[in-house]
Amino acid sequence: LSACFGWFEHKARHKFTSRGRETALQFLEAFFKEVTVLGFVFLVLFILSHTGTCDKIGRRILVHGTFSGHDPLCETLETVHMMIFFLLMVLLAQVAILFTVSATITTDWTQFERLVAYGTAKGSLESRFVQAGYLERRPSPEDPQSYVLMNRQPYVFGRQASLYRASAHDKSLRRIVQWRALRHNFLFATHWDSYRIRGMLDPSLFNFEKYLRPIMSKVVLSVIHIDRFTWIITLVLLVGPFYARRLCPWLPKEVLVCILVWLLALAGFAMARTLQKEVMHMTPQVPREASSILHVFSDESIQMLRRRRLPGWSSQPGLEVNSEAKLGAPISLESTFSSKTYTALFRILSLLQAASVTFLLLSHMSISPLGGWRTCLTILAWAEWPLMLFVIVPTIIRTLTLFMVIVSNKDPELIRQVNLESKLSNLRDYVRLLQLAGFAGRMLPVLQSSKRWKGQQSAIAFIIQGLRKWEAMPEDDKEEIVLLFEAWDGAATGSMETRELVEAFASMGTSDPQALVTSLMALVDYDGVNRLTLMKFKALVGMAVGDAMPEERKLDILRAFAALDTQNSGSLSAFEVADGLRSMHVGVDREDVYHLLLLHFGVAKPYVTPYEFVEWLLANGEPVD
Repeated sequence: LSACFGWFEHKARHKFTSRGRETALQFLEAFFKEVTVLGFVFLVLFILSHTGTCDKIGRRILVHGTFSGHDPLCETLETVHMMIFFLLMVLLAQVAILFTVSATITTDWTQFERLVAYGTAKGSLESRFVQAGYLERRPSPEDPQSYVLMNRQPYVFGRQASLYRASAHDKSLRRIVQWRALRHNFLFATHWDSYRIRGMLDPSLFNFEKYLRPIMSKVVLSVIHIDRFTWIITLVLLVGPFYARRLCPWLPKEVLVCILVWLLALAGFAMARTLQKEVMHMTPQVPREASSILHVFSDESIQMLRRRRLPGWSSQPGLEVNSEAKLGAPISLESTFSSKTYTALFRILSLLQAASVTFLLLSHMSISPLGGWRTCLTILAWAEWPLMLFVIVPTIIRTLTLFMVIVSNKDPELIRQVNLESKLSNLRDYVRLLQLAGFAGRMLPVLQSSKRWKGQQSAIAFIIQGLRKWEAMPEDDKEEIVLLFEAWDGAATGSMETRELVEAFASMGTSDPQALVTSLMALVDYDGVNRLTLMKFKALVGMAVGDAMPEERKLDILRAFAALDTQNSGSLSAFEVADGLRSMHVGVDREDVYHLLLLHFGVAKPYVTPYEFVEWLLANGEPVD
């Protein structure tokens, strides 16, 4: 068992470290810390019981009765120890479930950030307003899109909006609009920010979801780190049920437990509703016309903002906020409680929930089920736990995170970290494009050989093999690559224009970029439509990036070094590297290049040799094992 426990810790720690999951590492540290503390407590009890110390203490403090064959004090301490062990295990199990739930929340926020405003795509904001009945598409042959948008009913948001009487579509749409309004205000309403924040907050580099993720992680981790105040308040609250049981011994414990757990669920529901109302009132108000809401949020999805940082994109969209339709002021910026108070209440709520589940577990282990209405009440009490964990608590976590972002000042250190991650992602995209260009050049002889390439049949086999390689790639890499494709597919049509790749390859100094793109299209053009869809792009990336040999990666980057070394000096200054990458719209400046070089090599690097350049880019661009 010890070997299995150690193996699990090693594998989990390696996985979280390799993927940069600092929050999961903190959870793992807290888990093993609690287990270690409990192990030492058990060791002390073992020594006291086997040396006869418990028996001597028990005979002095327990003066009534005689002891034959057992030590009541030792058994009591062991029982209390196991109860605490069960309580902490249930608490850690709850936190593990909450991490899974929080991953679902961050997935939703990622989708919210990628939603395009206009378009007939199923997931666009326009389609969601049409589906909810706020907009109507009326045919119009004169319009370039062959239809015009007409408002059907006003969109109610804020004090007049009902949080619990709306349909499922309205609830989902309200969460999206609220989240995008908060994001819009965070990115563009910078008149209250300091000069330092204004200089750091670049909308084309900023990922609001990644800014929220560590804040939400702190909310979840606060459940593990239980302070003395939380223990005292929880114990005081538990005195009531025990006193009620003593006053009413005729009351079955199943009735009392069922009432208590559902009162706990009611308290959680009240906290969730209060937070929802306060966050709704603190959110900047959106226009009442759905068409104006689309106008405000147009060109603000993360992929549209990121187009400015893509290599070779010449006609980049602007980032100016629309002047005709703007967000209104929040209804109120005052809250009932502070964020610290809400966090403390959430911590107490979680500990009480863990105590109730622990009581149910110990009751089943010590008392056999009696059947009948008692069993029904026990099942009803158990039913409260999943309701609390999967419905009420996720709402509290989501709204409490947004509440903390609203009421607190912008964190410059966290903004810097998010910007650094975005710039590293841009560098990784640059390396992937280099690998795509190099792969296209290596495949030209294959395409020109009628024996090695059989047209449609070979293209289908290539796509199947490429998709298999794609599935084997790390999830973080796949997410970044899909975002790169979505940035080129600005209208969310599911396909991108080949000129995007042509301009990207041309900006990187490749020779005959059109021939390289034609080569890539021939490899996946099994249907003859000459359109680069997401499936085809995944297959290309899977073969060019996921299946690339180390020597091929180095050769591709060495070609990039030769393109940047216009003086043929055999080395590049940090200025030349930064200016070259900036001319390609990669999204890093001189300060970033100096900083990244320093982070990698550990010393200041005014110049880099070809192989140092390769080493540096591969360290940022290679998939993590």
